[in-house]
Amino acid sequence: MEQDQAVNHSAVLEMSSLAQQYYERLRVINASPAAHRQTHAGEPSCVLIGRVVDMTRSQDEQEYDPHYVSIGPYHYRKDSPLAREDDKLQHVEYVLAGGDATANTLRPDDYQRYLTALEQMDSRVRSCYTGRFPDMTVEELAGMMLLDGCYILARFGHLGESTASSTEDTPAISASAEEAVVAASNGALPVENESASTSVASESRRRGDKQLVDVAMVRDVWYLEENQIPFFVVEEIHRLSTGGTTSGAERIARYARELLRPQLYSTAPPPQLEPPPGNLLHLLHMHMTSTTPRRDDGDGGRVARQRWRTVTEYSTAGVAFRPRDLAANPGCLLDVKLTNGGGTLEVPRLNADGETLRLLRNLTALEQHNAHAVGSRVTAYCMFLSQVACTAGDVTLLSKVGILSHLMGNDKEVAGYFADLCKGIVFDVDDPECNYLRSTCRALEQRYQSRPRRWMAWLKQKHFRNPWVTVAVVAASLTLVCGLVQAVFAILSYKNAKN
Repeated sequence: MEQDQAVNHSAVLEMSSLAQQYYERLRVINASPAAHRQTHAGEPSCVLIGRVVDMTRSQDEQEYDPHYVSIGPYHYRKDSPLAREDDKLQHVEYVLAGGDATANTLRPDDYQRYLTALEQMDSRVRSCYTGRFPDMTVEELAGMMLLDGCYILARFGHLGESTASSTEDTPAISASAEEAVVAASNGALPVENESASTSVASESRRRGDKQLVDVAMVRDVWYLEENQIPFFVVEEIHRLSTGGTTSGAERIARYARELLRPQLYSTAPPPQLEPPPGNLLHLLHMHMTSTTPRRDDGDGGRVARQRWRTVTEYSTAGVAFRPRDLAANPGCLLDVKLTNGGGTLEVPRLNADGETLRLLRNLTALEQHNAHAVGSRVTAYCMFLSQVACTAGDVTLLSKVGILSHLMGNDKEVAGYFADLCKGIVFDVDDPECNYLRSTCRALEQRYQSRPRRWMAWLKQKHFRNPWVTVAVVAASLTLVCGLVQAVFAILSYKNAKN
């Protein structure tokens, strides 16, 4: 009897412990980003900074991990060289001094003022991340946000410039940084002249090293979905530093515009910054808004799912592909549209290099976590690329017409990158709210299903490419027509003579 009571008592204790575990886990769940967002109902909803799912990351982890500097909590380790705390501390001093590099009058109280303001934003900051970092205390998170926010402001915020110099025409990127972006995109760096003097060679080496740093820094801070901090943190630091006289978003947006122009990612007018961007990657995404209108298919509802056919297949139906020059016609990479009555697909020029593909992958990851807030246009564009240019022959055709350029090993390698562009992505191609190219895809499918069009395209491709064959066919057709006319007149003459 006593033994049974002991067993029952143990079971009660075990159940009590299990109930406590469930209770604690429920508290953690209730402290999730969704719950935090409800506590900030009066503030703009934040753009989530999410972890890239394993199925997508497994395609190429290098596309999502920083290699030069870590920003935010996901890749932060104090003992890691990517933390760059000494470098960031120097930027903190510069920002806290209002952009005055000569100031040296800061005291511990000045740092504490910023840290206290950031500690008060702790729950709001944590609500912007889908992943949790419970081991990071309020003080540690505030300290990391101060370092990273000041690093971003000092690098891209043009602190120390007067308001007059902060005009739209002022270049946001230095010449060396812009060259670095172009050099990285082309997979090359300046080559030293063997006949140059030692001083020139040394300067070239120094400049090349700086460009490497600029490229790595821009890629890590701007392009990576997991390597971000909420933009309202940067704005708060900027407000405390400048007294709220200017907007940090407007200053940094100048850099974003110039970052997208050299590669012709976007040449459209700058977007409105209301509501403000969620982070730097979102700021780039705001520039990638297609001007292609989303048309109503008029099909009366959802129909069978439809995928894109390849460039080679569309060519057999007489569809022509024409490049759109964004330098002459402002727009962005997403401006894919049909022209000439649906017989020509106009596609913006694309330089398929490592930086472009990395940016597209991370913009897609951003949309996967924030489809309700930012849409899915980049995902729809990547789905288009992954299906129309998934073979070496497709890449070759696009290269011939001037839509695609690359410096990779061969066309098959580029096609492999495109084919894997949307692996692990959740996307409903038949939802017009998600897929802005849905009507374009269906119009091309109707054209492909037209047998007369395919026959005419086949004749044109197989027999009418040679002008002499064309002349011969025309001559034979005229001869046939003349023979028929002559026969008709002969019959008519015979009837008239008989009458």
